[in-house]
Amino acid sequence: MEKHLVMYLTRKSIMLLRKYLLVTES
Repeated sequence: MEKHLVMYLTRKSIMLLRKYLLVTES
């Protein structure tokens, strides 16, 4: 259960990071 939650959180944070990077680049 914990592992699943960690994977979910990392995926979300990565998606947010990518969006943030895209916004800052342009």
